[in-house]
Amino acid sequence: LNACALITKKGSDIKHPDVNAFGNWLQRIQWPQDKSRAESVLVVKCLSFLNLEKADLSFAALRGVDLRGANLSGAKLSGANLSESDFRRANLCEASLRGTDFRGANLSGVNLNVVNREGANFDGANVTDTILEKPSYDND
Repeated sequence: LNACALITKKGSDIKHPDVNAFGNWLQRIQWPQDKSRAESVLVVKCLSFLNLEKADLSFAALRGVDLRGANLSGAKLSGANLSESDFRRANLCEASLRGTDFRGANLSGVNLNVVNREGANFDGANVTDTILEKPSYDND
């Protein structure tokens, strides 16, 4: 899916049985369990253009993940480590980013409007053309 999406720039709409399914799947395939680091790294480099609307990835360890063009609207990313990740042109509208680590991430062209980002760390992140309007601090 990812190879096609990188060429067509069109998202992949995968039906998840519930909001926790994608996060649970990622946890199962990540090292240090029985998968090698190389396999884990490959998986997180192939997530661009996915539809992860309303997915619950709270406290996920996803450093260096490639989510270019992904739809993460309404997603729960609170407390997640997304440092050094690529979010170019991703949709994060209405996502919960409370305490999320975006250090060194590429957020170029991302709309962070109407997003709870209290305590999120954007140190060293590329926020060129990023829309950082009035933050929302509603409960998650």
